[in-house]
Amino acid sequence: MRSESERALRRALVLTGGAARGVYAAGVLESLLAAESFDIVCGSSVGALNGLPVALDRPDLLKTLWRSIAGAHVLRTAEPLASLLAVRRHPVRGLLRTLSALGRLKELRSMLGFYDQTPMRELLRPYASVAAIKRTMIVGVTDLTRGGNASFALFRGDDAAERERAYFAAQADAHRLTDANVLDALCASSALPGAFAPVSVTLEDGTPAQFADGGLSNNAPIRQAIDAGADHVTVILLQHSGLQYRDRRVPTLGHLAATVHDIVAEHILELELKFARAVNEQVHHGSAPEGKRFVDLRVIGPTVPLRLASLAFGRQADIDRVFELGAADGLAAVETARRLGASSAPAALTSGDRDGES
Repeated sequence: MRSESERALRRALVLTGGAARGVYAAGVLESLLAAESFDIVCGSSVGALNGLPVALDRPDLLKTLWRSIAGAHVLRTAEPLASLLAVRRHPVRGLLRTLSALGRLKELRSMLGFYDQTPMRELLRPYASVAAIKRTMIVGVTDLTRGGNASFALFRGDDAAERERAYFAAQADAHRLTDANVLDALCASSALPGAFAPVSVTLEDGTPAQFADGGLSNNAPIRQAIDAGADHVTVILLQHSGLQYRDRRVPTLGHLAATVHDIVAEHILELELKFARAVNEQVHHGSAPEGKRFVDLRVIGPTVPLRLASLAFGRQADIDRVFELGAADGLAAVETARRLGASSAPAALTSGDRDGES
């Protein structure tokens, strides 16, 4: 077995959450993946969905999926709310239909999500195959049954078994990503509470557990990337120096959930970045805890406000506009790395703070 100093450096990609703003990361990736490659892909929320094409080594799917996202109608109102809203719009279109829908009012009390996640599930289904995944992939989720951050992980590479053992030793709430749960894990990672119902996943020991949006507990799974063996980490953010839309409105339960998610995820993201940089400082000064090592950290984020709400999946023109913004910022990051002579080590740029994003 090769020593730690002899092995090739492992590069990780960390993709954050932000619902529809995930199209920005897709644009960045179109430019980034044309020049760089990554061994480990970690994502939470929409970051997990963006991570799937990367892990499949199918970057072309990023543009394909996002260019058709509006037509996929991923925000379909869940039943029985959809029927009740239809009655409100057409109160006299059939007495039996009206009475039937009104009879479902009591079902509203048990609703756990404003939207039906079936359209998103069907959009992902053709690509959710463990056998097709070529890179180490980690899907961040929030465990509602046990409480706290969790992940589903699949390891690839010559030393996959060794790194898997190390990862599961470091991450107490980690589960193996399998063909039986990969689609559920991806849907759970993006199941924003209030907007979507939690997703039940049967674990390896046969017990069911409820999982929700990974961004609630860890919107930037940097520590997971490091525990998976990463030496270089590239983080793609979906916010421009602070929260978007300071005057945002919350007209529906779904929008309220998205706004709360953005606030929580932003603070968690800041803490994760500060933690990673603090460990690097400790390693540099020789005061880090045993087992900690220096990890090069690069952060890429929007250079201008995206002007795209979290749930704006139906606004294809804005989706396309933000994709192009991401592609331009991704190209700028690649060119910066080349200027610094780092094209062979794409994550070798260490950003000092959010203001220093590439």
